[in-house]
Amino acid sequence: MRKYKYYLWGLLLLLIYSCSHSKYEQLSSINQLIEQDQLDSAEIKLDEVDFTEFNNKKDVAYYNLIRCKLDYRQYRPMDSDTLINFSINVFQETDNDSLLAESYFYKGAQLCDQDEVKEGFANLLKAERAADKTSNLNLRHKIIERIAEQYIYSGDYDLAKQYCEKNYGLSIKANNKEWLAYAHMFYMILYYTQGNKVKAKYSLEKCEPYIKYVKGKQRSYFYANIASFMLPDSIQKATKYIYHALENDKNSYGFFVKSRIHQLQKEYDKSIAYLDSAYIFSRNINDRATITSNFSKLCESIKDYERANKYNKQLILLKDSIYKQRQQNNIRGIMAQNEFEFREFLFRQKITYFIFITSILICICIGIYIFFKFRSNKIKAKVLENQLLINLYSDKIKDLKEVSTNKNDEVKMLQDKVEDLNHKQSKILYEGKALYESMINGATVVTWTKSDYLHFIEYYKLIDFPFVVQLDTDYDHLSPRYQLFEILYHMGKTDTDVERIMGISNSTIRATKTRIKSKKL
Repeated sequence: MRKYKYYLWGLLLLLIYSCSHSKYEQLSSINQLIEQDQLDSAEIKLDEVDFTEFNNKKDVAYYNLIRCKLDYRQYRPMDSDTLINFSINVFQETDNDSLLAESYFYKGAQLCDQDEVKEGFANLLKAERAADKTSNLNLRHKIIERIAEQYIYSGDYDLAKQYCEKNYGLSIKANNKEWLAYAHMFYMILYYTQGNKVKAKYSLEKCEPYIKYVKGKQRSYFYANIASFMLPDSIQKATKYIYHALENDKNSYGFFVKSRIHQLQKEYDKSIAYLDSAYIFSRNINDRATITSNFSKLCESIKDYERANKYNKQLILLKDSIYKQRQQNNIRGIMAQNEFEFREFLFRQKITYFIFITSILICICIGIYIFFKFRSNKIKAKVLENQLLINLYSDKIKDLKEVSTNKNDEVKMLQDKVEDLNHKQSKILYEGKALYESMINGATVVTWTKSDYLHFIEYYKLIDFPFVVQLDTDYDHLSPRYQLFEILYHMGKTDTDVERIMGISNSTIRATKTRIKSKKL
């Protein structure tokens, strides 16, 4: 019966694991559809997922991330960051840097698109830091590309150029033609915004051969930018490119460029209609300000001053909001703050490692000290024990000889024991004597081991036993080295002699005397 119970438990665990694994596989397949731009299919599949059946929080976190990713790719705003924050916390706990970087990225990108640039940009920088710990080139490129774009539109051209170079470097490394299209387009926008039309034109020429490698609707972005660059010199070419742009995807920037073309052709009604469409499709306050400014200029050009005045008032309010946002969303400040927080984190980490390693070293030192102390005491105890046994066996032999002559075997056994103990003692004394004589003949103790000190002291007991006993009784646990220090002075050595024999300086002699004095009972 017990055997079957184990089988049932094993089957249950296998079933739970299979369900969990199948859920993860299901979510991974949906993520793959998003990566392949099959967004409608991905949404259908994601809606079929019953997240109430999830057995662990990792699957829930992965589901939340995919939902946020799909919303971003379909231009749906993020109503709340609660779900993606759950994903961030879970991936932080599990040290999943790849999914953590993705979570920070989609949260940051959504917030930036919703004009919450300060928090959004901080999350993009966290995404970059997490992605740097991985070998995922696609992920790193996606994050770097978005940060470069954010810097361009914020007007921070120095940092924009740095990230454009990073973006281009990753594109070359991956040999990805679609990435190269975006890299050259970003360079074109950067130079065009700075008023450097020569470099912008060069970047455009480098970009054009790669546009065919850009997927689906994304080409609209390229065609609209090329059309804008052509104006006002080549209206016919611009018209051709903007047609392709709006054919691929109807978006705010495409409508805005189309409006400019009609304005240059003096078709003002069509220009206003396309500006209206551009405003409706606009996703952020900067775009709305640009469109409103164009509305105002257009109304002035057709002498509709009442409407122009209305748009100017709107523009003032928008510019006010943009200025306040820029004050709050100081991107350089955000970057500096993030760098400071990261350096502080690294510093705390180094301090933790230092404390950990120091604690281990202290434990090792204490262990070594205890070991040698124990070994020293053991040697001393053994010498003392041997001497006591020699005395005991000698007395017993004497008693046996006096009492009876029939105890020859026992006497012989005790004599063998005494001889063995004397041999051990004599070995220690022999080594101690050799060390003593080498010192008398001018040798130093610099290379001595702790055993050498102990053997020397045992031998010196034969020369002056009361003095050695006095060192044990008058002082609180003097080390063998400190005992030798005292013996040298007892032998009549001067400070100069002690300096030479022990290989120490005069200041060390003074310090040693103070330490020994402090141990006097």
